[in-house]
Amino acid sequence: MLSLWILLLGLTASTGQPDVSVTPAAAGLYAGFAGLGSQQTALWTQPSRTQALDSYSRKPEKLRLESFQTLNGVSLDWSREQLLQAKGSPDKIVKDEITGYTEYRYPDVTAGLYEDAVYYVHVDAIRQGIRVNGQFISLKNNGMNPYFGEPDYRAEDGDVYIRQPNAVKIYRGETGLPAAVDLFNEFTS
Repeated sequence: MLSLWILLLGLTASTGQPDVSVTPAAAGLYAGFAGLGSQQTALWTQPSRTQALDSYSRKPEKLRLESFQTLNGVSLDWSREQLLQAKGSPDKIVKDEITGYTEYRYPDVTAGLYEDAVYYVHVDAIRQGIRVNGQFISLKNNGMNPYFGEPDYRAEDGDVYIRQPNAVKIYRGETGLPAAVDLFNEFTS
């Protein structure tokens, strides 16, 4: 009975170490509980380095974005007023007389507005990566694959990923590397 209490006390005590696990010393542990005279107790074991890393990293299927809401901090759901509240005054405002779009250009993102609503979001001059839904995504060495998965469409100038109703297009330059990114509503664009 004393062995049982020691085991229970050991199971509830915290060592302050993350992911410390308890494993039975041998199959004879059960025999000790059953009164068969075994004096074995549980052993404390530290997880291996890979086990610890696995517990802190998310699996690729959990990284996949289920929706596309924002690109570099700008949402397709915003009005002109919400854009200005979130990003401040743009560096430049460009009105396209043919399409009717007005572009608010910031250092890290361009918001295309139509009738005072954000209609599309564009990122040029990608350096390290982009932020989609607040999550930083590297566009180097296939860093985007766990987040986007396989493209829904491949075009000559890039790949399109759809999470209805919105879509992301990653434009590729002559070298095949990502050159620009658009976030847009696939039904209105």
